[in-house]
Amino acid sequence: MAIGATNWEIKYIFFFETSVIGFIGGIFGILLGWIVTVIANFVANYYIAEQGSSHVNLFHIPLWLILGGMLFAIFVSLIAGLYPASKAARVDPVKALRHE
Repeated sequence: MAIGATNWEIKYIFFFETSVIGFIGGIFGILLGWIVTVIANFVANYYIAEQGSSHVNLFHIPLWLILGGMLFAIFVSLIAGLYPASKAARVDPVKALRHE
């Protein structure tokens, strides 16, 4: 606001930041889930091989689940950013600069 930004522009900045954080969190969540399924599949196939059976792919993450997880992560982060964005848009710029 001190440099002429409107309330909507300040909210937009907060929403953009929270959506980027949600996107990055979604990427890490999907990677962690994929790593866990690879390890679980390896362990399960180890025990299956001891029984004399052949390799089986027990876990599969479909594309719709990956995309849904990403959208959900972004949605949750946007919801979490609503309050800080509205609070930041109401702050008097003089008080905000003085607080720093």
